[in-house]
Amino acid sequence: MTEQEEFISFCSAKKGCGMSTATMVLCEDISKEVAQLRGRGESPKKFYNPNRVESISARDAWLLLRKSQ
Repeated sequence: MTEQEEFISFCSAKKGCGMSTATMVLCEDISKEVAQLRGRGESPKKFYNPNRVESISARDAWLLLRKSQ
């Protein structure tokens, strides 16, 4: 079984301003930094999978956080 962690990013702006794109770029950049900092020659893809990214409303995020407690 592999260990899995989650990263939650919060962006607030008008719909259509590129929040989803910005968040995906942020996650990709973070995965590159993590791979480099670990110094094990791992691919950033190990730490970021764009197919597992989901954009949700603030209300849905709140419900998910409550459910996880």
